[in-house]
Amino acid sequence: MMIGGIESPEPTQMTRQQLDEFFVQQLPWLRAMVRLNGGAQLRDQESCSDLVQTVCRQLLERGVGVEYRDAKSLRSWLFTAVLNKIKQRNRHYGAKKRAGDAGSVPFDDAMLVNSYAALCSPSHHAILKEQVDLLERAFDRLPEHYQEVLSCVVGLSQEETAAQMNRTVPSMRNLLSRALVELAIEMAAVQRG
Repeated sequence: MMIGGIESPEPTQMTRQQLDEFFVQQLPWLRAMVRLNGGAQLRDQESCSDLVQTVCRQLLERGVGVEYRDAKSLRSWLFTAVLNKIKQRNRHYGAKKRAGDAGSVPFDDAMLVNSYAALCSPSHHAILKEQVDLLERAFDRLPEHYQEVLSCVVGLSQEETAAQMNRTVPSMRNLLSRALVELAIEMAAVQRG
């Protein structure tokens, strides 16, 4: 990220506007990360977009003057904040044993689907939703270490993912390859029913 038009080699205090712009750039992968990391119960209880907006709003309220070192550390800070919010919300629903109405949260990627409206018929919208649902159900069946690597690469580079997981890049790539194979197997199993 550039502050004032130049890459900042030294820590710099970010303004609220700079932080807001950074968050806007990160929204697509943040929503995907929440959908993957939140699990089925959280997806049934809350809109992933609402959860992301809550985290960003809270960070903006207390984040003015955040030290900016580089984009990687800023993304890592944001990534950690979102993961902490996911854990907090899952604990909340688990402790209260709240039963959500399946399908009570509208399809979270409706904005994305609407942006393709000129290209897609209503049946294409349904197909896209089914594909997202299939992917999420298969993802939920994966072991935790596969879920972690797949959800990290949604918004982070391979180097950032390796650092987040305390692994070397080759080790993380090996795990990612195995996770992708297992995800494909689980998607086929879910599709067969």
